[in-house]
Amino acid sequence: MKKLTMLIAALLCASMLFSCAKDTATGTDTTPDTNEITNEVTDNADGTEDGTVTDAVTDAETDVETEPPMSDEEYKKTLMDKGFPESYAVLLCTLHKRFPSWQFNPIMITDLSGGKYTWDYVISKEIEDDENNTVYHTLEGVLDYAIDTKPVESGIWFRAKPESVRFFMDPRNFLDEKNMFMFERLNSDTVTYSATVVESLLEGTFMFRKNMGDEGSNMKYSECFVEVAKNLGISPLVIAARLRQEQGVNGTSPLISGTCGDTLWQYYSEKSNNAPASGYTEAQLKSYNGYYNFFNIQATGNGYFEVFLAGMNEARQGGWTSKYKAVEGGATKLKSRYIDDYQQTLYFQKFNVDPRSGRNFWGQYMQAVHAAYDEARSTYNAYRRVNMLGSEFVFDIPVYAGMPAEPCPNPGTRYS
Repeated sequence: MKKLTMLIAALLCASMLFSCAKDTATGTDTTPDTNEITNEVTDNADGTEDGTVTDAVTDAETDVETEPPMSDEEYKKTLMDKGFPESYAVLLCTLHKRFPSWQFNPIMITDLSGGKYTWDYVISKEIEDDENNTVYHTLEGVLDYAIDTKPVESGIWFRAKPESVRFFMDPRNFLDEKNMFMFERLNSDTVTYSATVVESLLEGTFMFRKNMGDEGSNMKYSECFVEVAKNLGISPLVIAARLRQEQGVNGTSPLISGTCGDTLWQYYSEKSNNAPASGYTEAQLKSYNGYYNFFNIQATGNGYFEVFLAGMNEARQGGWTSKYKAVEGGATKLKSRYIDDYQQTLYFQKFNVDPRSGRNFWGQYMQAVHAAYDEARSTYNAYRRVNMLGSEFVFDIPVYAGMPAEPCPNPGTRYS
């Protein structure tokens, strides 16, 4: 009888443990979390947001001895011991109070370069070619950030002024809840993603809850991004945010239409959009129909004809004959060329300043000086909508020697 009682007790214990285990089918974790963060955000009528964070204390906490939380000064000291300057540590302490599960990792740019990559040096390299940093021509308040209104890169971008580059490169301007995700480590394994999270980022775009439309497939864009990202070991939100940035909310670019060849032939026959006077046939240009380039990889040039032709040549070389293949191929290049080359954050993909990377200052994914800011905001809003802000995010934040005492000022009012 004693053995039977012991056996029943063991079975009951195992059952309780199983019920608290992670549900791998749904990706949810039902284990009581003694430090759970619940994010409640309310949209006001005027479009602003109220956010509150509450600590949900479980009964399990009363039975477990826990170390008392560090004081602000103690936590600040741990950050400074890691290498963060005080001007960073003060801001990060504020974030830590609100999101104690967030992990902050300094990337000591100057130290890693043997003292060469000081603040003044990286700024000088970034502004060396003023076409490396641009602002979109139709944005409200854009002239505050542009050198002038002389267009570059397809005629829809203006060159960013040096003050704009300094502002966007100074991490201290963005160590807050809404902008912090420009420093999120995109290949971290501490967060689990689902298609629901991706849909929250895609809301308001042509990809939201939509099937991709590939022949013989009912896969949604969000499902594609999750599957591709899981296979590559990266965040699906970097795919979603990047495609939202590259294709806009309407997705009307010929590069993702499947009929870009027709567009090229139209430009060529009309001699519009900087198409050349000769050199192509109708059959040659229309042969690009059926190819897709969602990431706009290699889509550069003078005028839309050159831009679209270059993008289609990349798609043909990659064999991107479906939307899924274009997303998979583009994401694979994003990982191999950038994330795996010490550009594992949105910030580093815009400003390639980590000395361990093989392409400092020129191997940068984006030309738009505000791109990391834009994508970080989209990512933040996606996490907020599905109450994921309390997750164990890891942030890699650059630190430079010789930074000014105060954060570099914003030359305008748009990015505040």
